[in-house]
Amino acid sequence: MKLRHTLLLVLLLALCKGLNADSCTWLGGIGNWNDPAKWDCGVIPHIGDTVVLNSGTINLDMSREIAALYMTGGVISGTDTLSIADMLSWTAGNFSGIALKCTASSGALISGATSKYVNSGGSLLIYGQLHHNSSSLWLGGGFSKVIIMEGSTYDFDGGSIQGGVSDSLIVRGTLDIGHDPQFGNSEHVILNTGIILKSAATGTLHIGCTMVQNATMKVTSADLVKFYSVVFTNTSTSSFDTADVFFDQNGKLDTFATINGGGLYTFALANFYVNGTLPANRPLDFEVGFIYWNIDYTTTDTIRVSGATINGQGSINSSGQCYWSSGQINILFEQSSSGQMHLTTAGYKSVEGTGRM
Repeated sequence: MKLRHTLLLVLLLALCKGLNADSCTWLGGIGNWNDPAKWDCGVIPHIGDTVVLNSGTINLDMSREIAALYMTGGVISGTDTLSIADMLSWTAGNFSGIALKCTASSGALISGATSKYVNSGGSLLIYGQLHHNSSSLWLGGGFSKVIIMEGSTYDFDGGSIQGGVSDSLIVRGTLDIGHDPQFGNSEHVILNTGIILKSAATGTLHIGCTMVQNATMKVTSADLVKFYSVVFTNTSTSSFDTADVFFDQNGKLDTFATINGGGLYTFALANFYVNGTLPANRPLDFEVGFIYWNIDYTTTDTIRVSGATINGQGSINSSGQCYWSSGQINILFEQSSSGQMHLTTAGYKSVEGTGRM
């Protein structure tokens, strides 16, 4: 009986210790997470604890789960997973190599003026809702990534997301854009299999990296949406309301992809393949580049050809004004009597191959 009472007392003490969550601040310098001497609480932070990192480097020596992380500087490095169950506040500092799993049921916030990095193959895994209010989030190479998980939301209301070669922003849930950001610097990839929304701010949404648009994209508040290199896959539907849409560099509108809305559509400096559905009666601007036009398109609005070569198996039927200053039209181009074709400037113009006019 005495042994049973002793075991029960040990279990109760252990339970009480588990219920008494600690708040642990890293004391600075370089060290391992599992070194109690590096924490002001004198113990190793574990499930239910709050961690504060202001400076120094923590080596995450094994996967850990904590309640909250308040990060105002420093680095957490390693190759394991750090799970945040309740609260994340990230105003400065970097994650290097680790997977930061952010559930943060009470809130997650990226803020502050200092740029933040997820680098060396690290990842930010968003479960639930994360708010990004300011500063740049950099993906620093080595296949670093941000993943918005299914059913989760990344409220992107300030700053930008930049990345290096092989880095990626993967949207499986919802990316809700509330300002006029720039994504990317031509090197990383956005892969959307969820929902991308832009319903606030009226300037330019600049996607300056390769984008694979494989699901839903809806822009209801912007003057211009500019893509550096984009592929609209067969299953995608993209709506641009009244925004002008600018395609720069290589890209493709696949056969069963659909684009709705939009103002002026510009194709520039690109090898762009048009195989899917564009909204009718939009102004088109074909600038320098090779456009492979494989759809039959009708417009009552203005068309400008100023250096592009238009190839393909499709056709354009125009009953508006067409201004052709230079370039080649190598498809069937029909100009109705209700519109006019203006051959402007002394630039070289030609109809070649299977082209007819």
